[in-house]
Order: sequence, then C-alpha cells, then structure tokens
Amino acid sequence: MQRARILVVITLVIVFFALATGFPVFHRMYYIFGLLLVVGLAWTWLLVGGIDIEVRRPTLRSSAGQSIRERVVVRRRSRFLRGFLEIQEQTTMSVDAPGAVVSLEGYDPEPVELEIPCPQRGVFEIGPVGVAGSDPLGLFRLRRSSGPVQRIVVHPATIDLPGFVLLPADLPGEGPVHLRSQHVTNSAYSIRDYISGDSLNRMAWKSTARFQKLMVKEFEMEPANNIWVIADMDRRANTGPAGRAIEETTVTIAASIAKRYIDGGFPVGFFSYGNERFAISPQRGPGHLIRILDALAELRAQGNSRLLNVIADLHTRAGRYTSVAIVTAAQDDEWLDGVRHLMLRRSRITVVCIDGDPSNMSYPEIAHHVASMGIPSYTVKAGTERTAGLVSLAPPALASERTPARARPARA
Repeated sequence: MQRARILVVITLVIVFFALATGFPVFHRMYYIFGLLLVVGLAWTWLLVGGIDIEVRRPTLRSSAGQSIRERVVVRRRSRFLRGFLEIQEQTTMSVDAPGAVVSLEGYDPEPVELEIPCPQRGVFEIGPVGVAGSDPLGLFRLRRSSGPVQRIVVHPATIDLPGFVLLPADLPGEGPVHLRSQHVTNSAYSIRDYISGDSLNRMAWKSTARFQKLMVKEFEMEPANNIWVIADMDRRANTGPAGRAIEETTVTIAASIAKRYIDGGFPVGFFSYGNERFAISPQRGPGHLIRILDALAELRAQGNSRLLNVIADLHTRAGRYTSVAIVTAAQDDEWLDGVRHLMLRRSRITVVCIDGDPSNMSYPEIAHHVASMGIPSYTVKAGTERTAGLVSLAPPALASERTPARARPARA
C-alpha cells in the first residue's frame, strides 16, 4: 500500500501541473497513473476474492513437542485469474504461524501442506487461514480470512518410567457383591428380559430358547486393580525457584503414570483440583486415556485446595482394592495425615515428590518422611528431561516390609 500512496501523491501533483500549465504530456501521465491505480486495485480485489479455500485438519489433538499437519486447498473460480497468493495459518499458540506461497497458474486446485508446531500443552484456537494477494506492481495488498476457527487440544508430553512401580491392591475374589458393568466383559452373573435398545452381543440365546422370549445377559465388572492418579495443582505447592517447570513436571509425571497403566490394561482414574476440578472415574481403554490427557492439557496450578483436602475427597472412592499415585511438589507434611487415612482403608499408596529447587543437591525432606512411613517414594527435579532424574527413596520391594531404604537411583 505504500507504493500506492506514493503513486496517488504523484498523480495528484501531475494533475495540478496539468491544470496549471495545460501541457498534454501531464494529461497523458495522470491518465496512465490513474489507470495503473484502478487496474492494480481491481486485479488485487479479483485475485483475493476470486478463490475458495478448503482447510482439512485430520486431527485436532496433538502432544507437546509434536506438530499438527493440515492441508489447505486453493480453488480458482475463474481460469483467467493469474498471480501469487500468500497462505498463512492463524493460531493462538505462541509460535510463528506457518505459511506458503501459492501460484495460480493451472486450473487444478492447488494443495498446500502446513505443519503447525505445538511446543506446549494447553487448549488453543486454530484458524481461520489468512489469504493475502497483490497486483504485479505491488501497489495494493489485500488480505482476507477463510476457513473455520477450531479448538485444538495439545496433550502434555509423556515419558517412560521404567523405574516406577505401583504396589498392587488386594483384588476381590468371588463374593455376593456384583458391580454391574455397562460394557460386555468376560463375567456374566445373571440374565434378564430384553429391553429395546439392548445390543445383540448381550443376547442369551439358550435362555431365549428355554423361556420362549428374548433374554439378555447381565455382566459384572471384572476384578481389577483400580488406580487413582492425583496431581497436586495447589498454587502454593507449585511455587518455587523452578517456576513454571514445577507445574509442567507434575503434569508430565501424572500423564506418564496414567498412560503406562492404561496401556497395561488397568482401569485408571484421575483426581485434581486446579483452575478446574477433575474427578474422572477409573476406566480402561485409549478413549479413557484421551479424556485424562484432555483434562491435563487444560489443568493449571491455580487451585486453592490443599493436597490434604483433595485426598480427603478421594476417601469415598478409594479403598482396599485401589492403588493411589500422588504427584506433588508440596513441601509441608500436613497431607501425610490424609495418606495415613488411605492406608487405614487398605489402599496402596505411591508418592512422587517434585523438587522445585534446582540448586538443592539433596532430596526433599518430605520425600524422606514418606519413605520412613514405608510408602514407595520417588523424587524428580522440576524440569528434568526423560527419566534420568527419577530417584527411588523407598522402592516397592522394601516398602512392603515397612522399613525405610537408603536413597538410590531408579533403574532407567
């Protein structure tokens, strides 16, 4: 547009001299310059407005450190359009938006592949796609947006935890109490009349033939070691010299524990009070893992509930048949009272303490308190990459003997 302004000023000056002197050369010049301005504006307006943009995003989920690929297809409405267009994605993520230049030469649609980096977890918006074009002389530059605005969820990164082990809970055996399952399992304990909407894979064909009416099976939940993962998102616990790295490390460890045991076929639940409160009941399967990772993506250490209160709210959900993994950066020991109550309910506890002071050469004092209780205790420095910083203070084998163990690195 700067060139267009300069040309307008020059045209106005030429018009002034043409009117003042009457020389034909000035008349011809302002005709030519005026025509250039009109043609350039019309060219740019037709070029930018004469196309259709189609955006294809195969997925709206990613993980921190990865990227999202999308395909932008540019279609011309007229075969006479010629020129170059600049395509640029727009997003609320703190990254340089990717873009590309498209040449409108052939009549076939022009596909453009864009890769959007996702450096950090969170919930963001992506779109619309910005389209910019210019005339051949670069006098005018117009821009418009096209495509939908969509919500993208970036999950926290997960890491391998080869040295981390949860104590198994006491699994229930056969008994008079049956927990009804909404899904088909290997354990069918009764039959009932068919109700409209029941799935065919629940049909009890032998009972149907015997009673001369449609009968379906009732399934119970299979005995399993229910696992609860607690992420301490109290703002007071997540302050320290390491800053934001404390919160991110807590989320990464919680996500890694959940993924490890869901991948192993265990029902895993998630409990945390941060900027929002999450209480996700234990379930199995990849879909359930996505629900937990979605919660962790938008979780922030802005909660006002201390870890003791969070554990107290978990008491009604945890019991003899549950294992609880607590991930916290809290340095006070008041929440250990809640851990003792869980132990009285025969829950199996494992604690991961996040050390928020990178300059501290020793292990956090609270981690030693946990280890002295005979609870499997691990500690990791905030911001530590991979698993090199995961240290076991009371490994599971020694924790079952209720004796504190000397600090030793967990095998990575």
